[in-house]
Amino acid sequence: MAKVLLWVAVLIAMTTLIAMTSSSWAVDPSVTDEEEKGLSAPAREAYRKGLDALDHIRPDKAIEALTTAQKIDTRNIPIRFLVAGLAVSEAKKKMGDEAIGLFRIAETAYNEILAMQNKGAKPSEIRRAQLGQEMVKDLIIKQAERDAKRMKVGRDIIKERAKELYPELLLTAEQKQKIEEAKKQQEKSASEGTKRQASGSSRSSGSSRGGGSGGGMMGGMPMPGRSR
Repeated sequence: MAKVLLWVAVLIAMTTLIAMTSSSWAVDPSVTDEEEKGLSAPAREAYRKGLDALDHIRPDKAIEALTTAQKIDTRNIPIRFLVAGLAVSEAKKKMGDEAIGLFRIAETAYNEILAMQNKGAKPSEIRRAQLGQEMVKDLIIKQAERDAKRMKVGRDIIKERAKELYPELLLTAEQKQKIEEAKKQQEKSASEGTKRQASGSSRSSGSSRGGGSGGGMMGGMPMPGRSR
């Protein structure tokens, strides 16, 4: 039971840690009204499904719907920035392959914008996409390092919490043996003390009985004044 509770503490600690190291949405999860009008009808429908998913706190479904809109409108730049921003924001809350997968979604969106450099994309949009692409590459490279740091901090939190709740689980075999020996010694000392106390009470009781008997003998002897 103690181990089960410790694992619960592990999960709580890790959840708390990820929440502490994560931020909320890094971008505004929407496009302007004008940009929305620029979407085709099927893409607009997928986009609105994405916003609805965000309203229901389903970022995974939101990214999925927005990626669909991105695939439908192959030359829509605002949707791609939106997909990239949401994917990066969500990836920062994840670990391992799950985070990498989301970073790849963002990377694809930025790459598609860069491919439009001479096909309608503004210089400012190209520069923004380049910066985003560099950021994502750096995040992918350092993902393992971030995971290791999170795990270390998580383990530290778990250890501190376990010390408070279940200190006996963190003892080494040698420490447990010493504690057991100390308990046995205490029990032995307590037992010997009880025996000594019982022995002392027995002797005291015997002495009291001997004094009473002598008084009875004297009481049976004739008093000198009366014998005359």
